[in-house]
Amino acid sequence: MMRLFLCLVASIYAATSFAAGGSVLGERCVQFKKEGATPSYRQSVKVYNNTDQTTLPLNIPSYFFKKALKNPQYNLGSTYMWKSAFESTVNDTLLSQLNKYGIDTLLLSPGTNGIKITDFLTKAQNQSIHVSRLLSENSYAKDANGVQKLIAKMQTLQYDFPGLHLNIEPHTFADYKANIPFYTARMDSIYDVAKQWCDPRNMKLSVSIPMHLPIQNATFLANNNITAYIMAYENTDQQKLLTRTQLLRTTLGNNYVWVIRVSDFATQQDLLDAVAYLNANGVSRVALYDFSTVSTMF
Repeated sequence: MMRLFLCLVASIYAATSFAAGGSVLGERCVQFKKEGATPSYRQSVKVYNNTDQTTLPLNIPSYFFKKALKNPQYNLGSTYMWKSAFESTVNDTLLSQLNKYGIDTLLLSPGTNGIKITDFLTKAQNQSIHVSRLLSENSYAKDANGVQKLIAKMQTLQYDFPGLHLNIEPHTFADYKANIPFYTARMDSIYDVAKQWCDPRNMKLSVSIPMHLPIQNATFLANNNITAYIMAYENTDQQKLLTRTQLLRTTLGNNYVWVIRVSDFATQQDLLDAVAYLNANGVSRVALYDFSTVSTMF
């Protein structure tokens, strides 16, 4: 039934957007329905490359089709944006770019320009773009009073962000491998206090994690409905990375986003092929790190 529904959506979209010549995506959906087959990586990439890139590869969850109806040029999911990129570009231009790229979730470190931040959040909400406040500070995991520092920081946060995203990386510490149990417990404490702070404020909590995150941490995230952004960096072989993270992803369930780093890819098409492969192999949500490199490549 789901395949029939997706094909119906694709066919409707094809009729409205590709009247001249029809949609390869819609035609291939019909073909796969008849064959009762699941599209392979090569088939998905071939279909994607033969469209004008306003559609998506096959085997995509229904919410991606909803995004496609907004008519973005690409469908790239989520991205990180740092203060320098945010403050150097006017809000309307940023939002136009996010819509062009098909980005519906933004992890933002906004700086201190209150007028700009308030205006951006209002316009983003009106355009169905979710914006999470990005906190990236490793001392929260390193220092003895790190958890208390995080609590103090959260209490100073301003503006009505609908979400909070923590980018804390203890695995980068020189003593991490010798103290994995300690940092595992420390991160569970950090996740816990952030969750307790977000829930009464109706804020969605998400966190960046490495591919080798301890399963204890992954279990805590899954049990507390905290979305994990898996940082799949430094290797463009998505098949190998998916195999490496099988247990992690199984533990997290469906509540994860696969993050690929734009600078790891030589060309735009290499990146789009990787996204197509991920989508065709059950990874429904992809994020790109980061916005500045997205805007340069695209």
